[in-house]
Amino acid sequence: MPFINVKTMLGEAIALIPGKSEKSLMLSMEESRMWFRGTDEPCAMVSVWALGQANREGYDKMTSKICTDLEEILHASPSRIYIKHSERLTWGCKGPNF
Repeated sequence: MPFINVKTMLGEAIALIPGKSEKSLMLSMEESRMWFRGTDEPCAMVSVWALGQANREGYDKMTSKICTDLEEILHASPSRIYIKHSERLTWGCKGPNF
């Protein structure tokens, strides 16, 4: 299975959420064959995990940026791009949680 790790393509989009920045962003992309609505036309399912809470306006701006970027890169219609935002109250690293 191919694996692509990209650190710059969508990195700046995280800054659209107040309090978040590319400086601490981890980004991974996998290329795979996907079917949506019965066709294999380009599509994407994106998961965004944020530590803590963010406001709706930040998520709206980030969703718009991701859709615009993926439309350009994948030639996928924004109607075939879904973004799932998840907030996490704690994350762990090197033992303790933050």
